[in-house]
Parts: sequence; C-alpha cells; structure tokens
Amino acid sequence: MKIFITGMPACGKTTLIKQLMKKIKEYVALISEEIRTKGIRKGFSLSLILDGKKVETNYLALTEKIENKKAIKFGKYFVFIDNIDEIIAGLEKIWQSREIIFIDEIGKMEFFSEKFKKFINTLLKSNRIVIATLHRVYVKKFEKYGKIYWLTKENFDEVFKEIYKAIS
Repeated sequence: MKIFITGMPACGKTTLIKQLMKKIKEYVALISEEIRTKGIRKGFSLSLILDGKKVETNYLALTEKIENKKAIKFGKYFVFIDNIDEIIAGLEKIWQSREIIFIDEIGKMEFFSEKFKKFINTLLKSNRIVIATLHRVYVKKFEKYGKIYWLTKENFDEVFKEIYKAIS
C-alpha cells in the first residue's frame, strides 16, 4: 500500500504524518522540518527516525552556504546533496526492518539527490506500506503507485482517520 499526501503549503501535510507516527509503534521515517530563527525560515533539516527516536539529523537546505560543504543553489536555499545522501545511506540500512515507512517529503529539493531518487523507486517497488507527503507538482507522476490525498485544513481530520484506518 502506497499513500501520498499532497496539498498547498501550510495545509498540514507534515503535521498529519507526525500525528500518524504518534499512533504507530514500529516504523521508519524520513522527516523534513523547518529551521526557524526569530520566526523567519532559515532552512530545513532532514531526520531519520526509528520507532519515534531520532537516529540521525542533518541540514537539508539553508539560506546560507556552509563552508566546505558542496551545495546546489535552489531559490533562496543552498541544498546539501551530501547530507541527503548520508541520511539515505542510514535509511537504506534499516528500512526493511519495519512494515511502515513514512517519508516527508518527496519534493524538489530532495530530488537533487540521485540516491534519494533511487531509494524512492526501491520503496515504490517494495511490499512495504509507504505514507509520504508529496509536492503537488509530482501528483501525476506518482498517482499510478497508490492513493493520493489532497489535504486541506478543512478535510484534515477526515483524511487522518481514513489513512489511519487503512494502515492499522
């Protein structure tokens, strides 16, 4: 079973994934989170989580380049491909130990990493339950792999209940 959650920015995609993770005991997750300073978004981190515990965290993207770190400029951010690749290497070692895999997010920045792309293809071919947030530009590409939910603030509770019922 493959489930993809998409929608406009700030509709609750990451919140929905995190609430599902709280209800499930055993899972592997790859989670992107905003990095904010004084209310201003400065970038994103990427964390590998096993059964609720962070295994590894690194910068996905920042508004400022880190010295001695290879980065690709994307809008106002510097995307750190090596950091994505390191987190994926850790994920590749443990993902098969769990039936449920959460991915937040399958998005433009993540797709700069060839290792990320290959891992997503492996997941799509697997027999694991995958629940992923999906950037809206990729809906057509991913709809053949599973069910797509278009999330809004108004349907959040309904979508949460439907997905939780499907995976429990």
